[in-house]
Amino acid sequence: MVDCRSLNDIYRNVAGEEIVRSIIADATKPIATSKFGPNAEPFIKLLTQISPTLPIVWIDVVFDNLAFRENMYRLKRKYQINVIELRASSTVINKYRESGLPQKGTQSFFQFQQNLKVEPFKAFCETYTPDFWMTDIRRDDTDYRDTIEKFSCDDGKLIKVAPFLNDESYKFNGRAEVNRQFNDICKPEPHMECGLHNN
Repeated sequence: MVDCRSLNDIYRNVAGEEIVRSIIADATKPIATSKFGPNAEPFIKLLTQISPTLPIVWIDVVFDNLAFRENMYRLKRKYQINVIELRASSTVINKYRESGLPQKGTQSFFQFQQNLKVEPFKAFCETYTPDFWMTDIRRDDTDYRDTIEKFSCDDGKLIKVAPFLNDESYKFNGRAEVNRQFNDICKPEPHMECGLHNN
């Protein structure tokens, strides 16, 4: 079993780019995830420069507006990304189409996040069996993210890595009018969790 405490000690003061390079060099089956929001490009660009074939997982929530999908296709064309698209089953999607989306902050909303984001990702991981999962989350994104370390080993198998948790090097602050185009159904408020990272 990997000792995440040791990894956090080793990489505590290492820059995010060097962490990404080290993980890609040492991992057996690394992956990354991206929402492909307005600030995604610097992270995507770095990943593809270091490993052009690295699988970058995008979870299509279906109920988001088209800005995420359009940005994913734009970056996919620009950097020739190896994107793996995930989506909940048509049964689950149709259920919410018929019943409507739940109100944020409720138990039903939490279940919606599980159904649309967490379950497709967990099913993918069970089949693909990645060993390292890189993400571009930042400490100041949410209260929860302010409590975590760069390396997390919740299940003892998949190691989640947040290389830029404390590193602003690749932070891109998009214009407010651009950000408003990206309506994240699973993260309706800036400091709410989307469901994927707090599971």
